[in-house]
Amino acid sequence: MGRKPLSDAMKKARGTLQPCRARGDDQLATISNVPAPTWLPTKAKKIFLEKAEMLSCLGVLTALDVDQLALYANARYEVEEAIKIINKEGRFNSVYDDEGRVIATVANPYIKHMNDQLKILLQIGSNFGFSPASRSSITKEMKQKEQKDDFSDFEEI
Repeated sequence: MGRKPLSDAMKKARGTLQPCRARGDDQLATISNVPAPTWLPTKAKKIFLEKAEMLSCLGVLTALDVDQLALYANARYEVEEAIKIINKEGRFNSVYDDEGRVIATVANPYIKHMNDQLKILLQIGSNFGFSPASRSSITKEMKQKEQKDDFSDFEEI
C-alpha cells in the first residue's frame, strides 16, 4: 500500500504539477460558503465553518471534502467535550461496594473516548494539511519554488 495520490490542486500548490502526470481531478470545482451539515452540534458547526473557510481560501475545498471535514469537526468537538468532562470528573473513578467502601479505581471512560476521537482528528486533519508535519512539506516545496533557479536565464534563450 503506497501513499495516497495527491490532487492536482495540491501538486500545483507544491509546485510539482507536471501535465503528463496530471490526474484531471481539477474538474472538481472548489467551493466556498459551504453550509455546515445539519447533524453537527452547534459548536462542531463553528469548527466546520472555520476550517471550510481556511480550505476554500487555499482553493482546495471541493464538494467531495465536505463529509470528511464534517467528521473532522465532529471529532474535534467530541475531544473538547471529553476534556471538559475529564476535568470535571477527574482522570479516575472510584468503584464502591454495597457498604460504600472503595474497592477499585478505574480510568475515566471518557479518556478512551477522547483518545479514539483524537486518532480520527489527527488522521483526517493530516489529510487536509492541518498538522505541522503535513503542512511543512507543502511550504517547504513552495519556498524551493520561489528560490531562483540558476539555469532559469538559459530557458529564455
